[in-house]
Amino acid sequence: MALTGTTLRVRGEVASTEDIIIEGRIEEGPLWCEGQAVTVASTASIAGDIVARNITVFGAVAGLLLATDVVTIRESATVTGRVISPRLT
Repeated sequence: MALTGTTLRVRGEVASTEDIIIEGRIEEGPLWCEGQAVTVASTASIAGDIVARNITVFGAVAGLLLATDVVTIRESATVTGRVISPRLT
């Protein structure tokens, strides 16, 4: 699943039961994707918490990143908030 389009803006809670790629904006989250993977593209901006199995950030996130497996923060990313995960790369 993908929330595509750099001009896409979602306000409020987003929940997914499959892997998700975010390319637009999520305001006033959270993003729930328990047991799945979340990728925040370089064009994306998320203001809210993310809960998932794996979280990979290329874009901007302001909030809690809670992963049951791994959080990967790429060089292009900007993260403001707490990261809770067994592994951080």
